[in-house]
Amino acid sequence: QHRSRDGDSHWHPAVLGPPDTLEDLTGLDAFSIDDETTEDIDDAISVEMSGAVVRVGVHIADVALCVKPTTALDRAALERAETVYLPERRVDIFPSELIRGRLSLTEGHPRAALSLLMDFDSKTCAMTDFRFARSKISVRENLTYAGANAMIESSAAWKNLSRICANLKRAREERGALHVQIPELVIKVDCDGGINLSRGGSSEVSQDIVSEMMITANTLSARFLRDKGVPAIFRSQPSGVSPEARALDTQDPLFAVRVGQFLKPSRIDTMSDVHSGLGVECYAQVTSPIRRYRDLVVQRQIVAELTGAPILGKQSVLAAITDTDEPIARRRTVQRGRKRFWLLEHLRREGRDKSLDAVVSRVSDGKVFVYLTDYFSEFALGMDDENLKEGDRISVALKSVDPIRRKLKLRVVSNTFRAQ
Repeated sequence: QHRSRDGDSHWHPAVLGPPDTLEDLTGLDAFSIDDETTEDIDDAISVEMSGAVVRVGVHIADVALCVKPTTALDRAALERAETVYLPERRVDIFPSELIRGRLSLTEGHPRAALSLLMDFDSKTCAMTDFRFARSKISVRENLTYAGANAMIESSAAWKNLSRICANLKRAREERGALHVQIPELVIKVDCDGGINLSRGGSSEVSQDIVSEMMITANTLSARFLRDKGVPAIFRSQPSGVSPEARALDTQDPLFAVRVGQFLKPSRIDTMSDVHSGLGVECYAQVTSPIRRYRDLVVQRQIVAELTGAPILGKQSVLAAITDTDEPIARRRTVQRGRKRFWLLEHLRREGRDKSLDAVVSRVSDGKVFVYLTDYFSEFALGMDDENLKEGDRISVALKSVDPIRRKLKLRVVSNTFRAQ
């Protein structure tokens, strides 16, 4: 019989645990691993050897301790739903002072965390035990991916963790997981209006470790809540990955366009189911509570189960899903729009004479679409006056561009390679 607060209009948020009840894990060498510009640090990882056991900790900022349900702070976060990353700025769901002062896992500062502590056999890499704990940690260093790569090279414990993560990934692949590495255009606009472009989506050892540890943490969180009969925001993908998607050539310049036709959105529900795309039995995102309100909801459910506080009932969890649907869709539309604007503004500044490498991605009803390979973006070319075919490699240049109206017209400069 779970302690649901559904239907209790007089329920008052319970104290979710004062700091002196937190397990002291400040002695662990915990490191966060993010890109150079990250300020809202949700997670950190610790690794230590104990004989034949590798003890791994995934430590998530305990937002539930600082942000109580139904408060003005909580309602504002619910309305914003998730952090938006625009080229020119970041729009958080919490005040920046709270993020910097109490939530973000900043190096050298004691922070409250929800810690997932896992034991692995150092020889077989098999997980032998895990538990959750409300904790106090102190991150030793906020590392970039490059800095983490250097640390991994010099640390036996982190090399073991790298092996463990490779084993976890291999096991997911055997259960049907599809790993898609799609290049991403990262656009940053500085305070002077300068536009800086870089490539994201590349894979390094440290990125692989972080990715696998976050998937593992989300999977174990879902399993913990499922086994306890606690409703949560579960993500699933019951149908398996299609053979056509697996047959795609990752070296094909149009891979990003073609694989997108097969990628299905996760189904979101209060009941768990398999996530075939990730190759896991159940899945619930909990690792980014500073950035995503839904992760905070899941974190609160775990904390309530650990502490004996009232849990959210099914209807309240469904309401959290419904209440965040529209804000998430709206914010992602804004995010895509701003990225498109700044890409077009960059092309405008580059000028009409610059030749751009492209691949014909689609020919439909006489209209041609091209994929600009340096910008990982697809645009309409217009009517087919060149008898172009899908897969043709061409050079294009600007005919006209209007960033404000998101309009771009291209002209063919040369056809460098005809697809067979």
